[in-house]
Amino acid sequence: MSFFLEITDINKQIDERKILDNFNLNISKATIHALLGPNGAGKTSLLKIILGISKPSSGTITLDGELIQIPYTQNIRRKIGFLPDEPILTNQLTGFENIKYMNHIYDNPKNDLELKEILEQNGLGDSRNKLVKDYSKGMKQRLSLCITELYTPSLLILDEPTIGLDIVGISNLKNKLKTYRSQGCTILLTTHDIHFCQEIADDLTLINHGKNIDGGLTSDWLNSYSNIEMAMIDKLKLKEETHVSV
Repeated sequence: MSFFLEITDINKQIDERKILDNFNLNISKATIHALLGPNGAGKTSLLKIILGISKPSSGTITLDGELIQIPYTQNIRRKIGFLPDEPILTNQLTGFENIKYMNHIYDNPKNDLELKEILEQNGLGDSRNKLVKDYSKGMKQRLSLCITELYTPSLLILDEPTIGLDIVGISNLKNKLKTYRSQGCTILLTTHDIHFCQEIADDLTLINHGKNIDGGLTSDWLNSYSNIEMAMIDKLKLKEETHVSV
């Protein structure tokens, strides 16, 4: 069976510290995959390697059947979209100016009316002419989500996408991700929002100390545990106990 994203034997070491330890992960096309784990487990480090921001010490990544290496080709860069945990926006521009600027970067796939509609649908219609420096964290996160609507990448990576969002914003995010999935987009996200994860993720991977602790279908985890939080606690505990006994 071929996978859309194949991460094979990835190691990342800085001085004597091992950030990722022979990490393996396969993700199928048009699925939503959640990467879970404690703080400092290696989640963001793995995302940076997939994005080409950080180079692994060893190992390979294959995207859509193509082995990818830093520096990424323009074709590979266009296949990958990214929403970081801290919105990357220009504070001295308005919300509308930010999304219009990014639309220009993407070769203007949307006209001004469509851009205003995207802002309206994300609850920013009345704030589109307000400077982003005066936006709340939740508003900045919603604006970042607006930018992801400018085009649909083959692989969309999101780092803690629910941070700062209220219940309405999270509901809109879930609907967006389901729409992207239905359009053939493969989605990889990190989150500490377990309820959100249970509702949106097709598959899960648990990472700790840079290692792939366990993974599988969300439905399988929920068949064995009352919720994902209990599954994580149990699997992390079992792994620690095994490590100590060894």
